[in-house]
Amino acid sequence: SSTPVETSITITSPNGGESWMTRESHDLNWNYTGTPGSSVKLELLKGGIIDRLISADVSVGNNGQGVFHWQVPVDQISGNDYKIRVTSNTNSKYTDESNSYFSIITAPVASLALISPNGGEDIAIGSTYLIRWTANGNVGKYLKIELLKSGLVKQLITTRATASKGVYSWKINRKQSAGDDYQIRITSASYDSYSDTSENYFMIR
Repeated sequence: SSTPVETSITITSPNGGESWMTRESHDLNWNYTGTPGSSVKLELLKGGIIDRLISADVSVGNNGQGVFHWQVPVDQISGNDYKIRVTSNTNSKYTDESNSYFSIITAPVASLALISPNGGEDIAIGSTYLIRWTANGNVGKYLKIELLKSGLVKQLITTRATASKGVYSWKINRKQSAGDDYQIRITSASYDSYSDTSENYFMIR
Protein backbone atom coordinates (compact mmCIF):
# COMPACT_ATOMS: atom_id res chain seq x y z
CA SER A 1 0.00 0.00 0.00
CA SER A 2 1.21 3.50 -0.80
CA THR A 3 2.21 5.83 2.01
CA PRO A 4 -0.23 8.76 2.35
CA VAL A 5 1.25 12.04 1.16
CA GLU A 6 2.06 14.39 4.00
CA THR A 7 -0.07 17.54 3.92
CA SER A 8 1.74 20.87 3.65
CA ILE A 9 1.50 24.39 2.21
CA THR A 10 4.61 26.27 1.09
CA ILE A 11 4.64 29.88 -0.11
CA THR A 12 6.94 30.33 -3.12
CA SER A 13 6.44 34.02 -3.98
CA PRO A 14 7.14 36.47 -2.51
CA ASN A 15 9.75 34.50 -0.61
CA GLY A 16 12.16 37.27 0.35
CA GLY A 17 14.18 39.98 -1.35
CA GLU A 18 11.47 41.20 -3.74
CA SER A 19 10.72 44.90 -4.05
CA TRP A 20 7.12 45.74 -4.93
CA MET A 21 5.54 49.13 -5.50
CA THR A 22 2.13 50.29 -4.32
CA ARG A 23 -0.57 50.01 -7.03
CA GLU A 24 1.41 47.25 -8.78
CA SER A 25 -0.21 43.85 -9.27
CA HIS A 26 1.72 40.74 -8.30
CA ASP A 27 0.98 37.05 -8.04
CA LEU A 28 1.14 35.42 -4.61
CA ASN A 29 2.13 31.79 -5.25
CA TRP A 30 2.18 28.69 -3.08
CA ASN A 31 2.56 24.93 -3.44
CA TYR A 32 0.64 22.33 -1.47
CA THR A 33 0.76 18.59 -0.91
CA GLY A 34 -1.82 16.18 0.47
CA THR A 35 -5.21 17.56 1.54
CA PRO A 36 -4.90 20.99 3.19
CA GLY A 37 -8.58 21.78 2.45
CA SER A 38 -10.29 23.66 -0.36
CA SER A 39 -9.49 27.22 0.72
CA VAL A 40 -6.77 29.32 2.33
CA LYS A 41 -6.47 32.78 3.84
CA LEU A 42 -3.73 35.20 2.87
CA GLU A 43 -2.25 37.74 5.26
CA LEU A 44 0.34 40.48 4.95
CA LEU A 45 2.77 40.57 7.87
CA LYS A 46 4.94 43.56 8.78
CA GLY A 47 7.71 42.92 11.29
CA GLY A 48 6.06 39.58 12.05
CA ILE A 49 2.71 41.15 12.99
CA ILE A 50 -0.47 40.96 10.88
CA ASP A 51 -0.69 44.21 8.92
CA ARG A 52 -3.75 43.37 6.83
CA LEU A 53 -5.91 40.47 5.75
CA ILE A 54 -5.43 40.20 1.98
CA SER A 55 -8.20 37.64 1.53
CA ALA A 56 -10.09 35.41 3.95
CA ASP A 57 -11.16 32.80 1.42
CA VAL A 58 -9.10 31.89 -1.65
CA SER A 59 -9.15 28.58 -3.51
CA VAL A 60 -6.21 26.40 -2.46
CA GLY A 61 -5.53 25.88 -6.18
CA ASN A 62 -5.12 22.97 -8.57
CA ASN A 63 -2.56 20.20 -9.01
CA GLY A 64 -0.51 21.27 -6.03
CA GLN A 65 -0.26 24.96 -6.95
CA GLY A 66 -2.20 28.02 -5.86
CA VAL A 67 -2.10 31.64 -6.94
CA PHE A 68 -3.76 34.93 -5.96
CA HIS A 69 -3.49 38.10 -8.03
CA TRP A 70 -2.88 40.96 -5.57
CA GLN A 71 -2.79 44.69 -6.22
CA VAL A 72 -0.60 46.28 -3.56
CA PRO A 73 -2.88 48.87 -1.87
CA VAL A 74 -2.12 52.48 -2.72
CA ASP A 75 -2.05 53.37 0.99
CA GLN A 76 0.31 50.56 2.03
CA ILE A 77 3.16 52.17 3.97
CA SER A 78 6.64 51.53 2.65
CA GLY A 79 8.84 49.10 4.53
CA ASN A 80 11.43 46.37 4.08
CA ASP A 81 10.03 43.94 6.66
CA TYR A 82 7.01 42.43 4.90
CA LYS A 83 6.07 38.76 4.52
CA ILE A 84 3.05 36.93 3.12
CA ARG A 85 1.42 34.16 5.16
CA VAL A 86 -0.86 31.50 3.68
CA THR A 87 -2.96 29.34 6.03
CA SER A 88 -5.46 26.54 5.44
CA ASN A 89 -9.01 27.47 6.45
CA THR A 90 -9.66 23.80 7.30
CA ASN A 91 -6.71 23.28 9.62
CA SER A 92 -4.59 26.24 10.71
CA LYS A 93 -1.55 24.03 11.38
CA TYR A 94 -1.06 23.95 7.60
CA THR A 95 0.55 27.34 7.18
CA ASP A 96 3.66 28.99 5.78
CA GLU A 97 5.12 32.45 5.39
CA SER A 98 7.78 34.02 3.17
CA ASN A 99 11.25 32.76 4.15
CA SER A 100 12.65 36.30 4.31
CA TYR A 101 11.35 39.85 4.20
CA PHE A 102 10.35 41.60 0.99
CA SER A 103 9.94 45.35 0.48
CA ILE A 104 6.99 47.54 -0.42
CA ILE A 105 7.82 50.98 -1.83
CA THR A 106 5.38 53.88 -2.17
CA ALA A 107 4.86 54.64 -5.85
CA PRO A 108 5.60 58.22 -6.88
CA VAL A 109 2.51 60.37 -7.16
CA ALA A 110 1.17 60.35 -10.70
CA SER A 111 -1.43 62.45 -12.47
CA LEU A 112 -3.48 62.44 -15.64
CA ALA A 113 -5.09 65.59 -17.06
CA LEU A 114 -7.21 66.01 -20.17
CA ILE A 115 -6.24 69.12 -22.17
CA SER A 116 -8.68 68.95 -25.06
CA PRO A 117 -11.53 68.75 -25.73
CA ASN A 118 -12.17 70.44 -22.41
CA GLY A 119 -15.46 72.19 -23.18
CA GLY A 120 -16.83 74.68 -25.70
CA GLU A 121 -15.31 73.06 -28.81
CA ASP A 122 -17.35 72.66 -31.99
CA ILE A 123 -16.39 69.37 -33.67
CA ALA A 124 -17.66 68.32 -37.09
CA ILE A 125 -19.17 64.88 -37.71
CA GLY A 126 -16.83 62.91 -40.00
CA SER A 127 -13.77 64.96 -39.03
CA THR A 128 -10.66 63.84 -37.15
CA TYR A 129 -9.98 65.43 -33.78
CA LEU A 130 -6.80 65.20 -31.71
CA ILE A 131 -7.61 64.33 -28.10
CA ARG A 132 -4.74 65.65 -25.94
CA TRP A 133 -3.67 65.05 -22.34
CA THR A 134 -0.70 65.22 -19.99
CA ALA A 135 0.47 62.20 -17.99
CA ASN A 136 2.97 62.51 -15.14
CA GLY A 137 4.51 59.61 -13.25
CA ASN A 138 3.40 56.01 -13.70
CA VAL A 139 -0.21 56.14 -14.88
CA GLY A 140 0.17 52.80 -16.68
CA LYS A 141 0.96 52.13 -20.34
CA TYR A 142 -2.48 52.59 -21.89
CA LEU A 143 -5.51 54.84 -21.48
CA LYS A 144 -9.15 54.08 -22.10
CA ILE A 145 -10.96 56.93 -23.89
CA GLU A 146 -14.73 57.24 -23.70
CA LEU A 147 -17.25 59.61 -25.25
CA LEU A 148 -19.91 60.76 -22.79
CA LYS A 149 -23.27 62.31 -23.63
CA SER A 150 -25.09 64.03 -20.75
CA GLY A 151 -22.62 62.31 -18.42
CA LEU A 152 -23.37 58.78 -19.65
CA VAL A 153 -21.01 56.60 -21.68
CA LYS A 154 -22.09 56.84 -25.31
CA GLN A 155 -19.10 55.18 -26.97
CA LEU A 156 -15.84 53.46 -26.05
CA ILE A 157 -13.36 55.14 -28.41
CA THR A 158 -10.31 53.03 -27.49
CA THR A 159 -8.72 51.04 -24.68
CA ARG A 160 -5.20 51.28 -26.12
CA ALA A 161 -4.23 54.95 -26.29
CA THR A 162 -0.53 55.15 -25.38
CA ALA A 163 -0.43 57.23 -22.19
CA SER A 164 3.05 58.66 -22.78
CA LYS A 165 2.17 60.00 -26.26
CA GLY A 166 -0.28 62.57 -24.92
CA VAL A 167 -2.39 62.54 -28.07
CA TYR A 168 -4.93 60.29 -29.79
CA SER A 169 -6.39 60.82 -33.26
CA TRP A 170 -10.16 60.39 -32.98
CA LYS A 171 -12.20 59.92 -36.14
CA ILE A 172 -15.77 61.05 -35.47
CA ASN A 173 -18.11 58.51 -37.03
CA ARG A 174 -20.36 59.88 -39.79
CA LYS A 175 -23.28 58.22 -38.01
CA GLN A 176 -22.52 60.08 -34.77
CA SER A 177 -25.62 61.91 -33.57
CA ALA A 178 -25.29 65.67 -33.22
CA GLY A 179 -25.46 67.20 -29.76
CA ASP A 180 -24.12 69.94 -27.51
CA ASP A 181 -23.71 67.83 -24.35
CA TYR A 182 -20.64 65.72 -25.14
CA GLN A 183 -17.54 65.13 -23.00
CA ILE A 184 -14.42 62.99 -23.29
CA ARG A 185 -13.22 60.88 -20.36
CA ILE A 186 -9.73 59.40 -20.19
CA THR A 187 -8.89 56.69 -17.65
CA SER A 188 -5.74 54.68 -17.01
CA ALA A 189 -6.26 51.09 -18.18
CA SER A 190 -4.15 49.96 -15.21
CA TYR A 191 -5.36 52.20 -12.36
CA ASP A 192 -8.98 53.40 -12.29
CA SER A 193 -8.10 56.20 -9.89
CA TYR A 194 -6.26 58.09 -12.66
CA SER A 195 -9.02 59.65 -14.72
CA ASP A 196 -10.09 63.02 -16.09
CA THR A 197 -13.15 64.31 -17.93
CA SER A 198 -13.81 67.42 -20.05
CA GLU A 199 -14.61 70.30 -17.68
CA ASN A 200 -17.62 71.35 -19.76
CA TYR A 201 -19.69 70.08 -22.67
CA PHE A 202 -18.53 70.39 -26.27
CA MET A 203 -20.56 70.18 -29.46
CA ILE A 204 -20.59 67.58 -32.22
CA ARG A 205 -22.53 68.54 -35.36
